[in-house]
Amino acid sequence: MKKKIAFWVLALFIMSVSSALANLDDNRTSMAAKYGEYRLVIDKAGHLWTRADWESGVSTKSKAGAYVYYFTRSGLNMQMEVQYEGDNPDSRVTIQRVTPDSEIKIQDFKDYFPEVYALTIVPQAQVFATRRELTRNFKTNHSPVTLGVLVNGIPAGKGAYSTLMAFNVQAPGQLIKDPKDISKDLYIHEFTIERADEMSAVNRGGETIKSPF
Repeated sequence: MKKKIAFWVLALFIMSVSSALANLDDNRTSMAAKYGEYRLVIDKAGHLWTRADWESGVSTKSKAGAYVYYFTRSGLNMQMEVQYEGDNPDSRVTIQRVTPDSEIKIQDFKDYFPEVYALTIVPQAQVFATRRELTRNFKTNHSPVTLGVLVNGIPAGKGAYSTLMAFNVQAPGQLIKDPKDISKDLYIHEFTIERADEMSAVNRGGETIKSPF
């Protein structure tokens, strides 16, 4: 009974917390409500557009690749790039990447992103480390070993999709080359949240580890 109560308390926390990030359920309209409007657009050819230019009609022959948002959390500036299923206001999020101005220590991650941290501790969360390419969306130099969290069944009601989080973790001046070196004292340089097919962390070439969060 206590376990059931704890689960529902956590579920209510996830639903009620003010989100600093988009969920995979979110679309462009709900994103604007949370952050204000996007600032920039990176089209699929890699060209950068201001919001004013993008909406002026100059870009009618271009397709959006990612929308760029800026926000501050606990005094730290963040850049977030979000990819959607399409260009319509109701197009849902498929991928997002967050880069802080300064690295965040893993043990402090929950202070900056409590709603993302909450996903790492739900019962179905699989915390793992892998030497495989977990995401193609890291933009900075990253370690040979990536920290990952796979959450099957979230978001609910979207078929067999799950949430996959990938963290580019490093020690000061040192890349991480062995899963056993992952600890709460490492720093997160960037992280991604992506839609993924349901499967186990092991099937992704991962080695289950004790959560450093």
